[in-house]
Formats: sequence, structure tokens, C-alpha cells
Amino acid sequence: MLNPWIANCIGKRNYRYFYLFLLSLAILCLYIFAFNVTNVVLRSQEANTFIDAIKDTPATMIEALICFFSVWSVFGLCGYHSYLIMRGVTTNEDIKDTWNRSGHSRTNPFSLGNPGTNCFGSLCGPVFPSLLNLRGPVHPENRVLSTLPLNGATVLYVGTAES
Repeated sequence: MLNPWIANCIGKRNYRYFYLFLLSLAILCLYIFAFNVTNVVLRSQEANTFIDAIKDTPATMIEALICFFSVWSVFGLCGYHSYLIMRGVTTNEDIKDTWNRSGHSRTNPFSLGNPGTNCFGSLCGPVFPSLLNLRGPVHPENRVLSTLPLNGATVLYVGTAES
């Protein structure tokens, strides 16, 4: 069965928003974990023991455990994408080792020279225009309606005569 969520790259126009989402998610995870631990520590000072503080707020401890295990994967993914941005490559190019294949020293034409410039270009550079004209007129004579079989189901395809 075809899985559409595997082997897909984040688009060039959306990459900075994806990276900033990962960064803010990592900060949020760390923030929630730190304040949950602080809450339990302050409650343990008011209560007799640490176990009593945990009994008073079991949801806080569950949330702290979830954040503790989540923070590693979120920070790992954020770190990996930071590495990719600094090199100026996509995930696919990094996994396939496109620019250093078989000992050949090929230079990456998409790299801007150094890690700082690559970061600035990816996160603060111009947003490229869309190649789709979603606000353009739709002419009825150019629409093609057809059905395509897909894994036993029939999918209605709406496109233009050129596609």
C-alpha cells in the first residue's frame, strides 16, 4: 500500500515555517517539563514527602514524563534540521549523500558558502513565488473530469486538458 507520508520533503516555500515550528515545539516541551518539575518540587516542600506531592498532582507527573520522553525526539529532529540548514541540503540529499557520492568531491550548488549564510538564506531570505495560479479563472472548457482506479477505490480527478 502506498503511504503518502513517507519520502516526502517539506517544500522550499514552507521549510522556514516547518523549522520554526520544530524550534518552538522544542522550547515548549522544555518549558512544560521545567515548570512541571518546579511545581512538584514546590509542592514537596509544602507536603511532608516527595511521594505526597506526587499523590497530590498525579497529572503533573504524567505530563512531566511525557515531556521528558518527547523532548529527546523533538530536540533531535530540530538539531538534525539545523544541521541540514547549515549545510544547505535537503533530507533526501543528505540521506542519499548526493554531493559526496563515491568519494567524488562535488560541490553543492545550493549552498551559499558557509553555515551562517546558509542559515540566513533559509530562514531570512525571500519567499519564492508560487508556481500555481490559484486565484486565476477556471474555464469550464478546460476542465477534464475522469475517474482513476486507486487501490480498489475510484477517485475523481479534476484537472485541465494539459494535465
